[in-house]
Amino acid sequence: MSASKPTASPVSYKPFNTPPNHQDLNLYRIEVTHFARSTPVIAPDFSGYAYAEAIFLPEARQTISKLFYVPLPASGLPKKVENPLQLTSWFDPNQMLKRRSSIYSVGDVRLRNYAFDTLTPIDWSHDSSKLLIKRRAGVIYTGLRCSDVLVWDKTQGVLSVYAELVHALEYHWRNGENQVTWNAPAGVEKMAWDVEPLGWKQGDSTTFYWRGWAFTQQNGGGRYTLGLWQYNTTTQTTTLVSPNGKSLPYDLASNGLMAVVKPQTPVVATAKPKHWLSPLYLLDKESWHTTLGSGVETLKVPPPPMR
Repeated sequence: MSASKPTASPVSYKPFNTPPNHQDLNLYRIEVTHFARSTPVIAPDFSGYAYAEAIFLPEARQTISKLFYVPLPASGLPKKVENPLQLTSWFDPNQMLKRRSSIYSVGDVRLRNYAFDTLTPIDWSHDSSKLLIKRRAGVIYTGLRCSDVLVWDKTQGVLSVYAELVHALEYHWRNGENQVTWNAPAGVEKMAWDVEPLGWKQGDSTTFYWRGWAFTQQNGGGRYTLGLWQYNTTTQTTTLVSPNGKSLPYDLASNGLMAVVKPQTPVVATAKPKHWLSPLYLLDKESWHTTLGSGVETLKVPPPPMR
């Protein structure tokens, strides 16, 4: 019996953080699904990938979240495989539950009615050493109460919370002169402050870009941009790049990768008829909005007829 020939890789990859910070949790949909998993973001050196999960607790209408990391084989993923499932299974969180480790969890200390606390991975640094993360917390129908940027240093095993970004944003826009100069919205100093991490500076694992926002519930609510900023984690300095700039900086990187599983030719059953199944769950591109799934974006093709 001749050995089976290796086949070309069933997985390809594309930039994850495009457009920047496009992943976020739909708080209203999770009340129906009760569970959501973000799209895994793969480190550029293929050492592993990270993703977040969120769980909705119906008894308190509370949403909690946890961030996970899954290491990939140190020897590297094979270019060609005899069985596609050997490779695609590595990018299916459902099949890697025993290998994953918890990085951080939020919102699960005690029950709080209508509270939400979520984590979202944004992107890896170019050298795969650091993961940029967004945290948002608050109360449904009341508003945002916490908006932070976090960085997980994989090499040191340390997670840092940069709460000072909100303070820098608030300090800048509470200055009446700045409000007048840059045409700030009326009453901005009384609004809820929000920071939105966008990604790392190209070739730099110490500096990331972020955008400031202000929220108000007056007159039907509104969201106002409060500038494009950058932060250096080494010098701990915050710099305003553009007060009202909505365009992204040219050197904003997209280092992390997202796996795309190619549809495989089904194997014809010889013993008894079988249904053809995709090697991974099919799920919506907005994977935060799915109920259960692999987190891998799978190309949707109609299945072949049953044999």
